[in-house]
Amino acid sequence: MVNKFGYFIIIISALCYGTMAIFVKFAYAQGADTYTLLTLRMLTSTIVMWLYVLFRNPELGRVKMKDLGLLALQGGIGFTFSSVCLYSAMNYIDAGTASILLYTYPTIVSIAAVLIFKERLSWVKVSSLILTFWGCLFVVRLSKLESAGINPVGILYGLGAAIGYSLFSLVGQNTLKRYSSITVSAYSITFSLLTLMIVQPPLYLFKGGVSGAVFMWAFIIAIVSTLLAMTLYLKGIAFVGASRAALISTVEPVFTVILAMIFLNEKLETIQILGGIMILAGVINLQREKFVVDKGRELDKMKKTASWQELK
Repeated sequence: MVNKFGYFIIIISALCYGTMAIFVKFAYAQGADTYTLLTLRMLTSTIVMWLYVLFRNPELGRVKMKDLGLLALQGGIGFTFSSVCLYSAMNYIDAGTASILLYTYPTIVSIAAVLIFKERLSWVKVSSLILTFWGCLFVVRLSKLESAGINPVGILYGLGAAIGYSLFSLVGQNTLKRYSSITVSAYSITFSLLTLMIVQPPLYLFKGGVSGAVFMWAFIIAIVSTLLAMTLYLKGIAFVGASRAALISTVEPVFTVILAMIFLNEKLETIQILGGIMILAGVINLQREKFVVDKGRELDKMKKTASWQELK
């Protein structure tokens, strides 16, 4: 029987992830800009993550030199591009809309896997692509963007965030076969910080140009929406498995939309809510297929083990 506690902590993890867009909006209201907020978030996360690795098990920090390129691609390019686009999107569009657009990434990953890794194009993938495509059109109200008060630049940033996270996920399929999720996360955050510091050297942090309120929100985002969210999710996987965890985590944009309505007074029109439901349906469809495949592999493994025991 699957542990109910596992379901609970994954839902809490999704809630923690879902708060990030709200905290970003609060930080922007205090005068933060995209790169300052992201750099402070990654700096805090990097320090805490490596302290955790150092005290828990220093071996988690060891990787092969030949894999540093992959980890740099995953964190320095994929994760950074996704984060910059997501934070930039929230300068132009609502937090709820940005979150929904980000969540098109599982469908993008599935299509990329078909094109790049030659995975089988199933009817589930095709139907999920159709649902996600039309869901996006409904969310952004493509036929009347300006009259609906939706900025096209924000939409492009939101979809850019999904593309960046798709790259992060695709490379992660490789790195997670070689290292633990803690190791991959630590290097991803570190390479992301290095990329941000190259793009915009953080000299401004030492010139007193950043308010205490911005530091506070960056710290909250790092602890609650990054480290706590990730830790709870990884813990949840230990209880319920990766496939179930991914399926449950689809409630994340729902939390963001609800919190945005409560704390930011954001409102979605009926057609946008319908679009969000279609995107989530497409994601859940994909996750259910993966879950069924994983369960099938587990059953095959059990049958082979049982057959071997009988032969013995």
